[in-house]
Amino acid sequence: MTKRAKPKPREVTPLLYSVAETQVLLGISKSYVYRLVKRGVLRAVQLGETRRITAASIMAAAEGAEYKSMETPWSEKTR
Repeated sequence: MTKRAKPKPREVTPLLYSVAETQVLLGISKSYVYRLVKRGVLRAVQLGETRRITAASIMAAAEGAEYKSMETPWSEKTR
């Protein structure tokens, strides 16, 4: 009788994150996470009484912030 090798556990990236997890990932406050959800920057899914933020919208927000930080450091008002 041969032993079967146990399957190796896979690392799975979550599709949804809690508001607290989103806060940590983006380095912002909880209230700002809720504000971004209200403005449509982050997409939230309601699961019962729990609100979860989609990983795709977190990535899009992070990429948008990265692009914005590459712009000139001064605003249009100072020109």
